[in-house]
Amino acid sequence: MLLTSDPKIMGKRVNGRSLRLLGWTTAAVMAVAAVAMMATTIESR
Repeated sequence: MLLTSDPKIMGKRVNGRSLRLLGWTTAAVMAVAAVAMMATTIESR
């Protein structure tokens, strides 16, 4: 997200506000899912 939102790198093809929001939301959901998976794995031992 940082790379595709940087106009110095992407020029005119930077992500818009809605795509940035969608990207960061997706990344946050995936991070929470990974933490939840690790927590349930550790808990079941």
